[in-house]
Amino acid sequence: MESFDLGGSTYTRQGQAQVIFRRNDNNNFTGTVRRLWFDSVLPDNQIVNNAPNIDVRSSFEGSEEDILSGPIINRGSDATFDNDLATTERIDFIYGQSMKVTSTGDLGESGFAIFERGGNDSFKIAAITALDSNGNPADYGNLIEVQDNQWGDTGFDVNTYFMSQNVDAGDATLRPDDHFGSQDVTGVFVSFDDLGVAADQTIYGYSIFDTNTTGSGTELVDWTDRNHFPDATASSLDLTPSGLIFTSENVTSFVVDTDGDGQDDSTDICRGNGWHSCCPDFSLRIPRRRSCQRPLAATLANPHSI
Repeated sequence: MESFDLGGSTYTRQGQAQVIFRRNDNNNFTGTVRRLWFDSVLPDNQIVNNAPNIDVRSSFEGSEEDILSGPIINRGSDATFDNDLATTERIDFIYGQSMKVTSTGDLGESGFAIFERGGNDSFKIAAITALDSNGNPADYGNLIEVQDNQWGDTGFDVNTYFMSQNVDAGDATLRPDDHFGSQDVTGVFVSFDDLGVAADQTIYGYSIFDTNTTGSGTELVDWTDRNHFPDATASSLDLTPSGLIFTSENVTSFVVDTDGDGQDDSTDICRGNGWHSCCPDFSLRIPRRRSCQRPLAATLANPHSI
C-alpha cells in the first residue's frame, strides 16, 4: 500500500513504523501467543484441513510485528485483543524520528491509515507524544475510539487462512488453525486533527488499544496495569499492516526530524550520526553545528569553514 484516494485527494505514504506488541499474561494464556492470517490461494471450500502444505498469495512472515510493519495488506494479525485467544494489550507503532505538522490547515490531511480484515471491530488509538530513554512510549495524547461502522471498503478481498503459535507452551513454529471464506479488507484514516494533535506539536507515532482500555496520558504507558488494561475482551480486531503514515497532495507543512535538532530532514544535511559526514574530508570529523544547515552545494564547496 503506497497510496490511496480519500475525499477527492490522493494520500501518499510518508513513512513506516516499527511495530511492538505489548503482551500481558491473562487467565487463559501466558507469554507470547501469535495468531496470524494469510490470504489463501484456494477459496474456503477447497481448503483441506491439516494439509501438509498451504499456498498463500502473500509472502510469509512468522510474527505479527514483521507482518504489520510492512505495506502488504493481504496478511495480518487475527483476534488481536481477544484475551480468550492471545495476550496482546497494546500495539505500538513507533517511528524512528519525530514528526509534526506546522500548519493547522494540514492537520486534517496528515495521519495514519489503519486496515482490518472484515471491518467489523472497534478500537481505540492515541498519539505517542513522548518517548523514554529506551525509545518506548512515555506519554500519550487523547485516547479516542474508532467505531466498527467507520471502516471503508478498499476494494480488496481475501480468503483467510489462520495460523497460531503458543511460544511459551513449546510451539516451535506456527501451525494451521482454521480457515474462513472471502472477506473484504477495510481501512480508516485517523488524522492528526482526529487525535487532538496541535500544529507544531511533536509526536512519535501512535498506539492501538482494545476498546475497554481507559485512562489518558501517562496512564496508558504501563500495559500491565489492570486498572486501565482489564483482563477481558471488548473488541477483537483483525489487523492488516497499519504502521503507515500518509499525507495528502495538499499538505505542505509535514515535517520529519530524524536527529531531533528541530530541522526538517528535507533541508537538514547534518542529520544522522552527529557529524557533518557529507564533507569530502571525513578525517576532519567536524562536529555538527547549527551553522552547517545550509544548502548542500554551498557546504560541499567550502566544508572547512563551518
